[in-house]
Amino acid sequence: MVAAGAADSWQATFASLVREVAASNPGSAAGGALRSTLGMAQNAEEELAVDDLCHVIEYFNLSISRIQYEKLTELAGRLGVADIPQLIDLESSLGD
Repeated sequence: MVAAGAADSWQATFASLVREVAASNPGSAAGGALRSTLGMAQNAEEELAVDDLCHVIEYFNLSISRIQYEKLTELAGRLGVADIPQLIDLESSLGD
């Protein structure tokens, strides 16, 4: 669990990252699934939000940049959830 002040910070970072992923994949059918990850973040469900974002990227075969991947892994590390297996598997989704 993240402290209250830090929660706003990780949630803003997470929301920004989700918007970046959506913008990088225009026309994708993943819009609703990406929005659901934001709901998890708003409910302070750190591990579920990160895990679900990884699943959405993988399931919808979304392309993410190395910078987006690094932001996600850094955020997961800050939240203490960097051991999510799907996070490691995302390296194959890197678009550049």
